[in-house]
Amino acid sequence: MALISPKNVEKIYGANTAELSQWRQAGIRPQFYRISARVVRYGTDDLDKWFHDPASEHLHDFPIRASPNLCLV
Repeated sequence: MALISPKNVEKIYGANTAELSQWRQAGIRPQFYRISARVVRYGTDDLDKWFHDPASEHLHDFPIRASPNLCLV
């Protein structure tokens, strides 16, 4: 599982960084990892599961916008 930044989550899934921050503060998933006080990362497997889970569908209205040119490394 790769860990990606909120900016990369925004590029791939369309959920902006402000909304991701609101979800973290409200205790809404997707699962995130706090690397330090100011650094947060998301697991790609966790994101795929969460954005494709019908149970969380009502929390976001973002289509999956995978870019074949995006390099996550």
